[in-house]
Amino acid sequence: MATFALPGVPALSRALTPIALFANLEKLPPHLPTLINWFIIFTFVQLVVSPILSSLVSTTYSTITRKQKWHMHVVSQLHAFTVVLLAMRYLSVEDLQKDKLYGWDDRVGTLQAIAVAFFLWDTLNELILADELGFVLHGLACLLIYTFAFSPYLCYFATRSLLWETSTIFLNIHWFLDKTKQTGSAFQLVNGILLIITFFCARIVYGLWTSYEFWRVIMGAELPFAFYLVFCTGNILLTGLNLVW
Repeated sequence: MATFALPGVPALSRALTPIALFANLEKLPPHLPTLINWFIIFTFVQLVVSPILSSLVSTTYSTITRKQKWHMHVVSQLHAFTVVLLAMRYLSVEDLQKDKLYGWDDRVGTLQAIAVAFFLWDTLNELILADELGFVLHGLACLLIYTFAFSPYLCYFATRSLLWETSTIFLNIHWFLDKTKQTGSAFQLVNGILLIITFFCARIVYGLWTSYEFWRVIMGAELPFAFYLVFCTGNILLTGLNLVW
């Protein structure tokens, strides 16, 4: 995937490169432009694109008091579609199949950079909203996991974990239907069925299987303690949230 550069991004990428290398994120520097670009894109969609388009396509948008949540769901939908499509495309990357612990592929690096950009954006917004601790913890855990995966460690699982976002697509649609006075409609019923199916299949069944594989691979692996802490704690937290939600 070609990397485009918004104004100022190359200079910022160069400034952040020593920090990434100091943190032992050796694969991150080439993907910093992608990460920064997408963070800017998500912010631009939130602040500019979503307000304009929403006012044009929705008659109920103007009546919503907490418009920031609306815009966050728009950005979430963009992220979910993007990472799910890319994750599906990269599931069979040979280097990751051969080495589930240390395997690396630059295409997956692009995918991870998009995810890091989103979860950085998401965590900051959830902290500003101070809405629910679970959402803050979810965003922060994902941010740390996908950032530390640039070490590179466990990129095989980073790709598969992003498939959990499949259910987010239908969750966002459900939320928008509620806000546009379509609660109980046939559309929401069909979407609700798809939401239940995708949540159960992607987050529960596939999620638990991915977690089982993760623990099987990581047990006995030689990783720095900080990486163990992030990956293991993050997996427990995210799996727990999947089961609770």
